[in-house]
Amino acid sequence: MAVKTIEWVDGKVRIVDQTKLPEELVYLDISNVEVLGEAFRRLRIRGAPALGIAGAMGVALVAHGYRKDDGRGLVRKVREAIAFLRSTRPTAINLFWALDRMERVVDKVEDEPVERIREKLLQEALTIMEEDRTICRRIGQSGAVLIPE
Repeated sequence: MAVKTIEWVDGKVRIVDQTKLPEELVYLDISNVEVLGEAFRRLRIRGAPALGIAGAMGVALVAHGYRKDDGRGLVRKVREAIAFLRSTRPTAINLFWALDRMERVVDKVEDEPVERIREKLLQEALTIMEEDRTICRRIGQSGAVLIPE
């Protein structure tokens, strides 16, 4: 069984609560950025790549939950969320990298309709996650040849 430490499920960020490992495998479905920030602070999410992916998904989460038809308002909320997430783990380089990447997306689409902004942010977060999975698979494949059968 492949365990996904983080994924986007039905408009929520699902994470493995790493404080429960190795005794239990507990998933948390996070529906708002404040709860995600608390998960960062309480080390429920650990590891540089996971923090970056979760941060990007947190930005997408804010956009997903925004219910007004005001693109400027959404952009403001997204920028606030990025600043908030940065404050949760001040030494997390991958988190900052992913948030910078999400901010560049916002810069490109800030004048677009709300739905387009939502779509682009989620697309970027999922791309960040898939890029990490690809890198991990390549590392595994490279290392596999070193392990005798």
